[in-house]
Amino acid sequence: MVDINEIKVQKQIGEDDCWATCMSMILIHRGYPFSIEDVKKKAAVLLRENGYELGGKATIREGCTVARRLSNKELSFTHFDNLQNLKLGDFIGYLNKSCPILVLRKNHVMLVVGYNSDNKLRVINPGGGNKGEVDFEVLIHSCEEVSAVNPKEVS
Repeated sequence: MVDINEIKVQKQIGEDDCWATCMSMILIHRGYPFSIEDVKKKAAVLLRENGYELGGKATIREGCTVARRLSNKELSFTHFDNLQNLKLGDFIGYLNKSCPILVLRKNHVMLVVGYNSDNKLRVINPGGGNKGEVDFEVLIHSCEEVSAVNPKEVS
């Protein structure tokens, strides 16, 4: 089993805060201490500077733009545009490198942080502030957007 256990599970504050909660968990995991409220406050300014207008809900790409800027561009992400071609092995490759994966599913962002011996994915759901497991096929079937945190660059 692979599980990125050092990611501190957080529960979203408001109804539309799943994206900010996931970004906060990733930032904290990588050493950037930004709370959910910090991410939301900075997002309004940073996204406007990049030509986005922040509504209540942000896309994963918008959230990644915010996280990249808050990390002084040290964090980077891979955005998967062709979701039909994504395989479980793609997820496992990132997870084996301690790289969480963001999924937007049914208008809700969650964080994939591991998998078990049955190849079920370990997911943090910020709505409940808890971890659960889901089959890859079930997860990917209803995904609207998927992005993975890239491995840390070693200098």
